[in-house]
Amino acid sequence: MFKIIKIKLLLPFVFLLTSCATGQIYQDVTFKERSENDGRIYFYRNKAGGFGSGIRPPINIDGLTVGRAISGGFFYVDRPQGAYNISVKSDIKENVVSINLKGGETYYVQLKTRMGLMTARIIPEVVDSLKGQQEIQACKLDNGL
Repeated sequence: MFKIIKIKLLLPFVFLLTSCATGQIYQDVTFKERSENDGRIYFYRNKAGGFGSGIRPPINIDGLTVGRAISGGFFYVDRPQGAYNISVKSDIKENVVSINLKGGETYYVQLKTRMGLMTARIIPEVVDSLKGQQEIQACKLDNGL
């Protein structure tokens, strides 16, 4: 009986620890070079303390999953210039932001945690380069889907 109670008490802590990014911190990452015709999109999510930290919805570009919104994590993708729809479906709502990417440009998409109808929700928001560069510094690389 005591063993079951102990396990039930430890499970939330294990879940919280495994829901955060575990890769290299931004400053230590060696980024691959991109083609001059490609633009780069960084996705990052500031570390969520408790509220919503465990949700990891997929991040999609034009319907194709490119990563997950992990608390304290970031990832990036290179794409040819063009118009792209970035979407995140969490809770019961899909949130979409559009960008018009040009070759050589860099965009930063912050994945914000907000309270949804039944659970936390992730909302993508394009932020200016200065804000994105500052906030991504504390994030860790997440290579996996």
